[in-house]
Amino acid sequence: MLLDEVQKGQSLRVLAVRDSSLRAQLLRMGLCEGSVVRVVQRISRGPALLRWGSQELALGGRHLALLEVHPVGPLPRR
Repeated sequence: MLLDEVQKGQSLRVLAVRDSSLRAQLLRMGLCEGSVVRVVQRISRGPALLRWGSQELALGGRHLALLEVHPVGPLPRR
């Protein structure tokens, strides 16, 4: 499943980043394959606000379609 298909509140494990440039940018922020993220906010067919650890990042729809993810159990809210 791709990150652009998910809803607010879902917790997901990042399986792959399908663009090497985006992968490098995300890695510099501490987000890599295997990371678990939570979708904090989501605008339909638009950007999403992601949270992992103490980091938050807004990604646009075009970038969301480049991240392959898999649902995991709920994470504790911070």
